[in-house]
Amino acid sequence: VIRSREMSLEIFVLAKERAIEFKVRNILVATNTGQSAEKAQEVFGSDFNLFAVGNHPSSREKGFALHTGISHATKERLEKRGIKVIRQDASIFQASANKNISIKSFQDANRAYVKRFGKTFEEDETIPNNICRVMGHILAEFFGDGPKVCLEITLMAADSGELPLSEDCMAIATPGGYSHAAVIVHPVKTP
Repeated sequence: VIRSREMSLEIFVLAKERAIEFKVRNILVATNTGQSAEKAQEVFGSDFNLFAVGNHPSSREKGFALHTGISHATKERLEKRGIKVIRQDASIFQASANKNISIKSFQDANRAYVKRFGKTFEEDETIPNNICRVMGHILAEFFGDGPKVCLEITLMAADSGELPLSEDCMAIATPGGYSHAAVIVHPVKTP
């Protein structure tokens, strides 16, 4: 994990070294504007399979994401550069009014979260409290936003059917210019 206010090429340089070391060829990059994917392509070159992963533009309207997602123009621009684009409405860690997952133990999980981290969820009627939201917050608290995003985009890419599930991949996140992370994982679909 690299902490900095500006996205630099450093995370991609370090990630490429690890990808070569572990013989990983499928590289996932979290992006909305396409800039992260383009910077990754500068460093990784054509020897790797690059996937730009993010939300569909309609995800915000549907309540799946707070950001705008990968626009059609960005998708076209990246695909012209040879970058595969995966747009999913939501991952398992994004709360959604349309994905109202209820479990009886939510209140217990929420109390444990408050006890462990001393924080409470903001009241927002458009975002329901559910176990997926709790897990997203817990992952971010333990590992930081970057590693949480890496897990998110891996699940999104696996669920899309575009990412080969037979081999490890590397997920890279540069969220908001801080907590950059690169994680090598074996992708699996969400249950």
